Amino acid sequence: MYGEILNNLPGKGEWKAHGAAHRDYLPLSQDGFQMLSKAKSAFWRSLCSWLCSKDTMQLFLDKFEIKTPCRLVPSLVRQKAGYSLGPHTDSPNKVLTLLFYLPKEDEEESGTVFYRPKDKGLRCAGERHHKFEDFITVKSVPFKRDSVLAFVKSDVSFHGVEPVKTTRDVLQYNINA
Repeated sequence: MYGEILNNLPGKGEWKAHGAAHRDYLPLSQDGFQMLSKAKSAFWRSLCSWLCSKDTMQLFLDKFEIKTPCRLVPSLVRQKAGYSLGPHTDSPNKVLTLLFYLPKEDEEESGTVFYRPKDKGLRCAGERHHKFEDFITVKSVPFKRDSVLAFVKSDVSFHGVEPVKTTRDVLQYNINA
């Protein structure tokens, strides 16, 4: 399945520009499927019929003991060289994030990095991104083939992306309240 996912990633002209510099995305919804070639659209529709079903989302909610009514916002994200994302805690409406890393080969750079603020009392509801220099790295998750990182949003779950050196792809599975 992993190889099929890589073979069906959007090509040039099939991505939407994202507001953030050095980042493109494709919503895994009707709007995104229409941007793809017929074959890729069929593949992603089929995969999402399972991956984005209410039953699958409920499995993830149950795993993390989340009882809040939620909605799924899945997308493919392409991070280009130079992309970074300062420490943040995600938007206030986010409940759970799953990041399916999609490198062709394991990479030396990290995927998501978790941080602890130097100001021990700092909490953030998710309204902004912070400066890297105001945080201490706690854990750097490797950007490895066929792996997924999942974490629950909280006002102390600071994470980000160090400046990216190469183009890389992620299936981002956000569950929002």
